[in-house]
Amino acid sequence: MQIIEITSEEAKRFIKEEGVILVDVRTPVKYELYRIEEGKVLNIPIEELKARNDELKGYKMVICICRTDRRSREAARTLSELGFNPVYVVKDGVLGWLKLSQSMPLEF
Repeated sequence: MQIIEITSEEAKRFIKEEGVILVDVRTPVKYELYRIEEGKVLNIPIEELKARNDELKGYKMVICICRTDRRSREAARTLSELGFNPVYVVKDGVLGWLKLSQSMPLEF
């Protein structure tokens, strides 16, 4: 099992590359509050990850993100157990991403 922590700044650079996907594991409601619009992003709530992991096959790099990093770490463990290795986690989460873009929604 290989889980690698990266910053939101690193993730922003990686998702511009071909074959990289950012998996936002927040609930659809939280995802709609703030959607990352850069690169290839897929919202798969953590509860659906096992059932929908086929959607991630073929990507050379899978990066998990949530609000902070608790759910994304759990998601990375799940994906690693399903054979995705390595799996990346954005350690400062969507909150770190928002700080980079300086656009924090009021209700976030």
